[in-house]
Amino acid sequence: MNKKTLILISIALFAGNLFGSIFDTYGIGRVGINYSVASAGRGYTSALYNDNKTVNFQNPASLAMTKYAGFNLGINSHFNDIDPFGSTESLVGFSYGIIKFPFTKKGGCSIGLVPIASANSTYNIESSDIGYSEQILNNGKIYSANINIGYKILPFLDVGLGYEFLTGGYNFVKDLSFVDESMVSAKLTSESGIDGRQLSTGVILSLKDELSFGISYSYIFDINQQIINTYSAKGNYYSLKDTTFSNDKIFPNKLDIGITYNINKKYRLNLEFLTYGFNNIDKVNPVYESGGINNYSHFGFGLEKNGENSIFDSFFEKMIFRTGCFYNNNYYHNSSDEAVVSKGITFGIGIPYNKFKSRIDLSFVLERNSGTIYEEQNIDAVNIDENVYRIQISFLTTEKWFNTKGKYR
Repeated sequence: MNKKTLILISIALFAGNLFGSIFDTYGIGRVGINYSVASAGRGYTSALYNDNKTVNFQNPASLAMTKYAGFNLGINSHFNDIDPFGSTESLVGFSYGIIKFPFTKKGGCSIGLVPIASANSTYNIESSDIGYSEQILNNGKIYSANINIGYKILPFLDVGLGYEFLTGGYNFVKDLSFVDESMVSAKLTSESGIDGRQLSTGVILSLKDELSFGISYSYIFDINQQIINTYSAKGNYYSLKDTTFSNDKIFPNKLDIGITYNINKKYRLNLEFLTYGFNNIDKVNPVYESGGINNYSHFGFGLEKNGENSIFDSFFEKMIFRTGCFYNNNYYHNSSDEAVVSKGITFGIGIPYNKFKSRIDLSFVLERNSGTIYEEQNIDAVNIDENVYRIQISFLTTEKWFNTKGKYR
């Protein structure tokens, strides 16, 4: 790793938050964000396929395909346009950092930091009839610091195992104001710190050269929260603070299934279904009491065209091209049990350099979110359509650490 790479990492780590959306106000915010930039370009599909250079965050069994050691750094940027309110502030920040390397003849390992949930949102609810306004803010994230291994136990069967440390926290605020002085305006703040453990397992089954199946499962076996709740009434200097410890399960188990079909040596088709079991969660802290939660589901479709690796090919022929689409049912529902829906199309390119060993990946995502952000009794539900434009970039370097090729591999 050269000096320029180290400087780039330092800049990224001190950048701002990411993944902000008006719908992130609920609970732990956005989930299903632990995808590499390459995976995002092909419709957020990576339960199975790995291209030997990038790391598959969904299935540790794919590490058995690892051929090169190296470092993978991802950065995310986006801006939103909300109907009928217009655009919101754009966000740029560090996404993930992974070190991976091969070992023995048939295995690979990765160590890194990956986001698994993130919230960064604020909005106002106002009622001119009763002189009431409410500002809601939810900001925070959960990261997975993980170590994963994959091994090829049979020519057609790869298995993997991962151990993850979950860490993060949230700051949730409701600021209530009344024009009528007989009503007490107040601010309610909930600050939480999260510490947890998760196990991930995965299997990849290859049938002939064209078709492969992959499945992975992640299980939360230990999680703890420290929650500081503060109530402050305006005007009379009244404040109440309460600190509690909880082992309520706030992050769910995950099941991911993928299929890859090699159309020929150049084209690869990917399908993926992912679900988080939010039905088993004790508390998610929805903004409005009449809302509810249900399981989160993700459907992804992606197509990728491989690049050529010969010095005689043109630069255009050496590039990797990706496209895809996705459809998500989010875990927050309104009182009619209607989920917030996300859908979109994706595009991506991979640009090789350093004699094809390293690569820059770019992905472009056009996403539309639709659903209810607020409802109460005797108040019409507030429904929002939000367009999100995401641009992501990753830098993949290939190094000679733990080089076990040649006579050892």
